[in-house]
Amino acid sequence: RVLSFTLAILCILLSSCANNTASEGMLLLSDKSCDFTIEVPNSWTVDNEYNMLSAYDKNDMTNVKASVFSLNEHMGADDFFEQYKHNFEGTFGTMNINAMEETTLSGVIARHVFYTVDMGVDSFNCQTVICVNRGNVYMVTFTSTPDVYDSHTEEFEKILSSYKFK
Repeated sequence: RVLSFTLAILCILLSSCANNTASEGMLLLSDKSCDFTIEVPNSWTVDNEYNMLSAYDKNDMTNVKASVFSLNEHMGADDFFEQYKHNFEGTFGTMNINAMEETTLSGVIARHVFYTVDMGVDSFNCQTVICVNRGNVYMVTFTSTPDVYDSHTEEFEKILSSYKFK
């Protein structure tokens, strides 16, 4: 009986350590195809795709996309971003880098890129955090129109701080 009781208490303690709930005012995004979790404001609309967690503010279409890709070769975050930038420019148009800085994503060194995109009729302010970890590249991208961008940057910082590798 003591062993059963001890095992029951241990199971309760271990399950309480696995945080499967979101912070107050946030919604936990997770999917079996992704080996990470992220939180977004609970007023946002979830729009997940395979290997990507996505949500947007339905009031102004500001969005966050978090994705993971397998790397076929050894490359760092900066190398991956150069490839990403080249492909992006070839598909959509002008991309202007405003700043690049080192940061962390769930405690792993990452690259934080601030940029604007001009797609002819529409323009967007964006931030992408790129992290290479466990043979994969992880990206979190925040996109907003210039008129509401500043009002969402604090939310994006909170979203980034919630990112956890499983």
